[in-house]
Amino acid sequence: MEQGGYQGGETPGGRWGCTIASIVGVPLMALSFLVGTLGDCIPEEPCHRGKVWPLLFFSLLIAGLAGLGSSALINWLVRRSRRD
Repeated sequence: MEQGGYQGGETPGGRWGCTIASIVGVPLMALSFLVGTLGDCIPEEPCHRGKVWPLLFFSLLIAGLAGLGSSALINWLVRRSRRD
């Protein structure tokens, strides 16, 4: 590919944002899935396991916000450092 051609649409913030979202999201979703499936089991009563979907939804929301926020912050820092 020649030097002046298309270099790709990735930004440093986009790469780091996806990485941070994965680092935050995977353990958080695993923990929320574990908490949701354990439920409150006692010997006298049947297990009443909670619904996992609300926990997973909020885990995805937190991971997405962490990824978007870090992406925006890193892109802002890169633009600011190139401007100086």
